[in-house]
Amino acid sequence: MRAIRFAASLLLLTACGSFSGTFSGLFNKAPAKEVSDAKTIGAISLLGEQVNVAPDRDEPGDLGLDRFAVEQLQTSLAGKTKLRFVKINYKYADFEPMYRSMTRTPYADYDLNEVREALSRVKKSPGVDLLILVAKARRDMGGAQFVRGAAITNRSSLLGRSGPVAVLAAKVALVDMNDFKILSTVEINQQQELDKAPPKDSLKSAPPEQLKFLEVFYKSALVTELDRAVKSFNLPAAEKK
Repeated sequence: MRAIRFAASLLLLTACGSFSGTFSGLFNKAPAKEVSDAKTIGAISLLGEQVNVAPDRDEPGDLGLDRFAVEQLQTSLAGKTKLRFVKINYKYADFEPMYRSMTRTPYADYDLNEVREALSRVKKSPGVDLLILVAKARRDMGGAQFVRGAAITNRSSLLGRSGPVAVLAAKVALVDMNDFKILSTVEINQQQELDKAPPKDSLKSAPPEQLKFLEVFYKSALVTELDRAVKSFNLPAAEKK
């Protein structure tokens, strides 16, 4: 019976992208001039390869979310904008310092000023006018409990709903690479109920089907929300043939 429920859940996630919980998106229209003057666009994802287990512990997940996010953004952009997509070779460690700002306040998810040198290298080579940045965001789950990025936590509420949930808390930012200014952002706030919480000692000891369920959830959420973000950025449309 559990195998049937798991298979049904995978089919539901992959086929229609349906999730429990709600989508919370803030769409801020990007300034027209910075976007219209651009010739190239690239993408980097800094979700990382760790799953945040509330209250504040990261576990190796090995879900391949960063590579998947970049590939999905390239797919979402293909044929829809006249901007040339440029592939970027980058190291997560070079951009990790931008998350230092998270220690100041729950509302400061990241700070690009902390990674200006790394952004400068991307600007020069391969040469990027606009950058789509996928970053971990910090989400308040209540009860002094915060999660960030790809996360697992236990939810409880005054309505009596409780139990383990998988969460994807992220921001997608469109960055002007001339002065490293954020032009527009979209928030991703998705969650999916779990039958049971993974083992507390380590995600590595979780059943393979549970880890696969998490991977499918996170990647399905990224497919939906990254495509939504690209559309909201109002990038120059591809020329009609």
